[in-house]
Amino acid sequence: MDHPVFDLAIHGAGFDAKPGYGDSAQTAMFTPFFDQLAADVPVSLLGEIRCSTMANNACEGNRDLILREVIRQSLREGSRAPFREKFRAAWGATLDLWFLVETQPLATNTVSIRRIEPNGQAIPDIKLQYPGYLGECVERVTAYIRRHLPGCTVVHHSTSPGAHHWLGATRMASSADQGCVDSTLRYHDLQNLYVLSASTFPSGSSANPTLTLAALALRLGDHLKPAGAEPRG
Repeated sequence: MDHPVFDLAIHGAGFDAKPGYGDSAQTAMFTPFFDQLAADVPVSLLGEIRCSTMANNACEGNRDLILREVIRQSLREGSRAPFREKFRAAWGATLDLWFLVETQPLATNTVSIRRIEPNGQAIPDIKLQYPGYLGECVERVTAYIRRHLPGCTVVHHSTSPGAHHWLGATRMASSADQGCVDSTLRYHDLQNLYVLSASTFPSGSSANPTLTLAALALRLGDHLKPAGAEPRG
């Protein structure tokens, strides 16, 4: 599993978004509001402001889709200003947002071996689908933006399953029938095999998993160190 991503563009935001200056640091905007999406679907969202969309190459990401909407708004009647001036104003008032959605494990998301090549290389068969609550996430975020920026145009440009942080293929669980490793990352059926990987995550948060993986590495090191060894640090 990986956190799926949906992209929303806000047009006519009423402020200068200063596009073209490079992507911002990832922010947790909206996260406190959306921590608890529903009583039975506890997922979080991480919002990322993407300011350099216009600097992308043609057909890269959502550049062309957003550019088409900016041109359409620039051609609207009601202003006699030159097109270049109207385009600059419309683009400056456009905000491109990515939202990374927390994922819960789905039984339909699987990794298996499709075939093994003559040289011994295993070819994986990966099956991945969107979580059922993703549509509700898009609807709630869109409604939230429209309430706080009345008069703006919000466009849902794309959704992608995510392929940056693969998680969950050897997930952690208390028993072998629920997962592959225990709470110490030891493989349930073997005494001397430990799995240190993001694949042990039982679910995928909306934020990047690197720091959590580093913490697991330090904890596993402490667990495996010989008795009587000096503590770290």
